[in-house]
Amino acid sequence: MATTAAGENLRGLIASAINLPQAGNISFDGQREELRLVILSEGRALRGGLQDVRIRRRNDELIVEVFGSPRENGDHKLPVSSTTIVRGLSDIRFRYFGNAATKSEAAWRNDWIKLGGLPALVEISLNFKDAARNGPAIVVALRNEGPSGGS
Repeated sequence: MATTAAGENLRGLIASAINLPQAGNISFDGQREELRLVILSEGRALRGGLQDVRIRRRNDELIVEVFGSPRENGDHKLPVSSTTIVRGLSDIRFRYFGNAATKSEAAWRNDWIKLGGLPALVEISLNFKDAARNGPAIVVALRNEGPSGGS
């Protein structure tokens, strides 16, 4: 059940990603084992409004770090909170689906770095030390408003 709950928490968090091209900084930085994004929080588990968030593996834990408002961010700002979502991980992998360039075909990529928009989909694969906990990859659809990497 903890694995399912972790997946649903990740799904909700990533689905709330928002593209901020006017902010002058990158609002979505997707790498193979780490994801940094700006989300629009409704003020339930996190403070309401825009929040700068990083999802990554630390040792065998999947953690979510919140850095506060993206307007307050510096490159070396420390997180205001860090939450362990699940323990027992051996690996996490993110993949991204969308148009990397305006005239390209949508495709799956292992990163989404400085592409100026959001991908259409994010796939998350959680692999645990206890293989019985492994399940299918989680696919999250992102809202894409205006020009972006999505469709």
